[in-house]
Amino acid sequence: MSVMPPRRERLSTRSLFLLFAVTLFSASLLLRLDVLGYLGYQMERGRLRALRETLPQQVDLVSVSHLTRQVAAAVGPSVVQIETHIPTLGPLYHVFPERTGFGSGFVIDAAKGYLLTNEHVIRDADWIRVRLTDGRSFEAEVVGSDRKTDLAVIAIDADRLHEVPLGDSTSMEIGDEVLAVGNPFGQGVSFSRGIISAKGRDGRNIIIGDVVYRGFLQTDAVINPGNSGGPLVNMSGEVIGINMAIASRTGSSEGVGFAIPSERIQRLLPQLLKGSPIVRGFLGVRPTSVLVVRELALELGWEHSYGVLVLHVDPDSPAEDAGLLVNDIIVTFAGRDMPAASDLFDAVASVTPGSDVTVGWWRNGSLHEQSVRVVHRPDDNE
Repeated sequence: MSVMPPRRERLSTRSLFLLFAVTLFSASLLLRLDVLGYLGYQMERGRLRALRETLPQQVDLVSVSHLTRQVAAAVGPSVVQIETHIPTLGPLYHVFPERTGFGSGFVIDAAKGYLLTNEHVIRDADWIRVRLTDGRSFEAEVVGSDRKTDLAVIAIDADRLHEVPLGDSTSMEIGDEVLAVGNPFGQGVSFSRGIISAKGRDGRNIIIGDVVYRGFLQTDAVINPGNSGGPLVNMSGEVIGINMAIASRTGSSEGVGFAIPSERIQRLLPQLLKGSPIVRGFLGVRPTSVLVVRELALELGWEHSYGVLVLHVDPDSPAEDAGLLVNDIIVTFAGRDMPAASDLFDAVASVTPGSDVTVGWWRNGSLHEQSVRVVHRPDDNE
């Protein structure tokens, strides 16, 4: 006579089977995720290995040195020394009646005698003298200047000049080799070699006067006092920036120099050549890059490293009219992504006042878009 097992035991066995099945399924999911993660890791390893294999195993230092010599020979005659005389005003006049300044510049139009330099090199000067590499010197006149970008065009009446072309700073990548050229300490035109060590730098914690528009190229090429206004050139002999500041505890180069990118120069050059005031757009926000305030962005729920956080909205401004609020994160402007505050500064400035553009921002987990009419920057005439 057969004896049936108790029903309670059959249910217990079925429960164990279901538990085993669920555990097996969960484990397979975790295993699948782990496998996918492992495969992704291996693909990235493979990509990096392939990239390393494309690098030259041996560098022909003779060829590299020859290229550097060629670039220096091609660019050198276009670079000039600038000397300025700055009168002293006020109560210090009797103690220091005058000051002499030194800087650099370079020829951008040989036929018209136009040279480009930093605005701070020629600021407040009552005369400007330019010395060429062939020993000739000429007095110069200011054609146009702009404090907020630290750019200036000056002109000399001279023949037999050699110009250097402006290149594309947007094509430069970290690690690209560059030469910084200028007149360090008034010693004459000199070259130093380095790389692009960072892009989009805002020159935080350094004093650069009234400059509003930053987003600099950073280089470890040696830049010293007197190099301001000189070109930063790529290995094709094209100007991709203007040397303008250093981060230093001593006043001399410590391997962190900043240059105004040529993309910004090319955009403003037509207005500078006309000698007319620079006309820029204005949105009416005080921005900062998300990377600078990462913890605040995370508290707000924004987990990405890009974007521009709004610290302040000016009353009666286009930003206020569009509905922007403090702690909004701007992600697009006029159809362009906004990775950092310097990108927003440049994008707004490049819009013709009176134009309508679309601004996109993130707030409380949602994306918003609104058309805004950009106005004339109110302090451009200061």
